[in-house]
Amino acid sequence: MSMTTLNVKLITENLADELITGMQNASGIYIMTSFIMKSGVRLLAPHLKGAIERGAEVKVLAGDYLFVTQPEGLQALLDIDTRLEARLWRSMGTSFHPKAYLFDYENGEGLLIVGSSNFSMSAMRMGMEWNLAMNAKAEPYTFQVALDKFMQNFYHDSTLPLNEHTIATYEEEYRTCHRKNPELIRMIMEMEEDEYRTENIGEPVEKIVSEGEPTLIHPRFAQIDALDALERTLEEEYDKAMVVMATGLGKTYLAGFFAQRFKRVLFVAHREEILFQAKRSFQRIMPDKTFGIYNGVMKEGNADCVFASIYTLGMKKHRESFAQDQFDLIVVDEFHHAAAVS
Repeated sequence: MSMTTLNVKLITENLADELITGMQNASGIYIMTSFIMKSGVRLLAPHLKGAIERGAEVKVLAGDYLFVTQPEGLQALLDIDTRLEARLWRSMGTSFHPKAYLFDYENGEGLLIVGSSNFSMSAMRMGMEWNLAMNAKAEPYTFQVALDKFMQNFYHDSTLPLNEHTIATYEEEYRTCHRKNPELIRMIMEMEEDEYRTENIGEPVEKIVSEGEPTLIHPRFAQIDALDALERTLEEEYDKAMVVMATGLGKTYLAGFFAQRFKRVLFVAHREEILFQAKRSFQRIMPDKTFGIYNGVMKEGNADCVFASIYTLGMKKHRESFAQDQFDLIVVDEFHHAAAVS
């Protein structure tokens, strides 16, 4: 089955979660992307491997346009499984800029995702992206056209099968291009990857790990002192505390570290992007818990950790949808914006 009951769904962040869900029961996975980065392959490799082992057909078409695709990414793709079929589109300087993810299921179901996200950690986790997911049952003809077009492109005369020889040839061209155009390449690489590394300056940086490997994130510097102070507040049986920290010291991660001891957590913020950023941070610290967004569009209030918009909770009917004792910890981000006793 497809990952959404909606006929059409806008995805503006965390595309990886949608892709991982889409892979779970797919009989065919078809990916066409202009750029492939090693970070993106590492993120999805365990799930692609799992799909192949379940018998799914997996085909990936990458491009060499502007020599942004990393040779290491192509090699990592090849290393996933010998049954994964990958090809490289030789653009010869002509623009090759598609980003399409297709999932074919049994019984005529399917999912098509097209938009702005390339195959990189940045694009699938952290970047500002817009992607549109379409259920095949909403537009069977369009979905079939997309499948057919993918196959035409995949076996096009401009493509080469990905193997040790073609990767070595591409890597030589890639190194030559980077030597000749270091500034241009640097700018492109920054757009594709650097926002992932710099978005959380001052926050703990965790190792990118494969599925099943523990995520190693620990408090650091000022966070340790703040956690100690919060622990003392609990020991002294206070039920409220306010943390004041300078920008860049990792207040969101601090909240996540402190929240580990509590079963149900409500995180309240006044900006939508903060909700999603906080959700990602908490997920890295507590991967075994469930997480939900509660705002004007989504009402995922049954999760262990709920990230809610202050504007949505400003409506009585939404506040009353939660029991007064439903949460063991409530975190209000940027509390100086609070304007009401509710």
